[in-house]
Amino acid sequence: MSANFNAIRGMIQAKHPMYAKYKQKPVIYELCPHVLGYNGASDPEDDDHERVLCYQLDGPNPNPHWKCFDLIELDIQNPPPPPNHWETPPDYSDWQNSVQKVKHFVPF
Repeated sequence: MSANFNAIRGMIQAKHPMYAKYKQKPVIYELCPHVLGYNGASDPEDDDHERVLCYQLDGPNPNPHWKCFDLIELDIQNPPPPPNHWETPPDYSDWQNSVQKVKHFVPF
């Protein structure tokens, strides 16, 4: 398990939002992580296949929506401080989730 996996697992358990950059782009995402696990039911559980489903509150698309991220490409930002509100919208559905081997999640 990667350092990101362990950090996000704690955030999910505490319902703690986070800021992160993705794929080395300068844009900072404001995220509420909900589902953590691995991509592909037959894939090995290694850092290259770790994924997280988040509710994106802010980022390149200003409209809140669900988004999956590869943890290997996710850079959790310490500054600025994490957002202080948690959001779980009512529109979650399984088709939005590409985390196929779930290890940790927020009950919907």
